[in-house]
Amino acid sequence: MKENSLGFKILYILVGIFFFFAYYYLMNSYIKVDPTSIPWIIVTIYMLIAIVLFPYSGDKVSVWLLDHPVIDFLVIPVMSMPFAYIFAPIIWGMDKVKN
Repeated sequence: MKENSLGFKILYILVGIFFFFAYYYLMNSYIKVDPTSIPWIIVTIYMLIAIVLFPYSGDKVSVWLLDHPVIDFLVIPVMSMPFAYIFAPIIWGMDKVKN
């Protein structure tokens, strides 16, 4: 993916919003906690930051999986996007520390 591709960035943002709403729904419906209450607000803020950083980490993870075919064989490619979303702030932070 080209890093400046606006269409892919918008797609990543929309998928990130879907993941956030899935998180919010699961927290309310199945775990029965309010994601805006004090202990859970930290996780909610982390997930909101992950939406913004998801285009960056999604690009990094997809390139990483293309460069490592053994990992692509072991890891289901469909699971790479939730992985990239959940760990987006960590991937971004590690890359900023490395550079």
